Amino acid sequence: MKAVVFSGTTEGRGFSRALAALGAAVTVCVATELGAEEQGRAEGITVRTGRLDAEEMTALLRNADLCVDATHPYATEATRNIRAAAGAAGVEYHRGTLHDKQVVVCCAGMGKANAASTVQVLCTKYGIDRLIFSGIAGNMTSKIGIGDVCIGETVVYHDAELSMIAQSAPFQTEYHGDPSLVQTALDACAACGVKAIAGKIATGDTFVGDAATKKAIEEKCHPDCVEMEGAAVSQIAGRNDVPCVILRAMSDNADESGYEVLVVKQFSIAEYIKTATEIVARMIESL
Repeated sequence: MKAVVFSGTTEGRGFSRALAALGAAVTVCVATELGAEEQGRAEGITVRTGRLDAEEMTALLRNADLCVDATHPYATEATRNIRAAAGAAGVEYHRGTLHDKQVVVCCAGMGKANAASTVQVLCTKYGIDRLIFSGIAGNMTSKIGIGDVCIGETVVYHDAELSMIAQSAPFQTEYHGDPSLVQTALDACAACGVKAIAGKIATGDTFVGDAATKKAIEEKCHPDCVEMEGAAVSQIAGRNDVPCVILRAMSDNADESGYEVLVVKQFSIAEYIKTATEIVARMIESL
C-alpha cells in the first residue's frame, strides 16, 4: 500500500511511522526544513519538503492508496488544498462478478470520515444490498491473539458523545452486525483455518499504541479490539438500511509492543490480505 501523509505535527510523525511499520510505503509531506528534521528518517518513509499547491497534491495522490491530513488544525489553507486534491484523485471502486454475484470492491481509506463517505457512495451509486468490511485492529482481549479475527457482533464509538449521535438515523448508540452475516463470517473463518470470535469492536480516530489510551478505552466500552472505521461504516450502512458486518484481524496489542509485533513480523499485513480475500470470497459464495 502507498500512503501520503501531510504532516508537520507530532501526531503525523507517529502515524506515519505506524503506517510504515504495517508495511506501507509512506510519503510524508512537510512544509519546512524544520518539519523534515523533526520527522527524521525511518525505513519505509520518504520525506518531501516544501509547500504544494492543489495540482501538485493531486498528482502526488493519483498514485496513492491512502491520503492522511495530519497538518496543524490552524493550517486551514493546507487542509482545503488536501481535500480538493483527494477529491480530484478519488477513491477507486472495482465492480465485477464473483461466484455469479455482482460485487463492488474498494479501499475506504483510514479513519471515520473516509470510511463513512465510501459507504455512502457504495449505497447511493452502486445500490449495494449487503456490506462486508475487512481490515486490522488492536487486540483488547485474551480470547484471541495476533492474526486471529474479531467479527463485529457489536460496534461502538469510543471517542464520541453517543447520545448526540443517536439523535440521527439510525438512532442508535451502538451498532450490531447483521446476524446472518456474522454467522457467515464465522463459518468462512473456520473453513479457512482462522480462529475467530463474534465480539465488540470500538472505533475512534486515534491509532492506539500506548497502555494508558488502551486502558481508558477498555474502561469506557470494554471492547475486544479497537480500530478506526467500523462504527462509521456500521452507522452509514444502518442509515441506508444495508445489512453489514465488520471483520478485524488482530495486528497488534494496542500498546507499546506494537513495533515488535509489526516490524519483527509476528503479523504480516500482506499475508492477511490474502487470508481476508479468501474469507470474504467464501462468504460471498455462501450468500
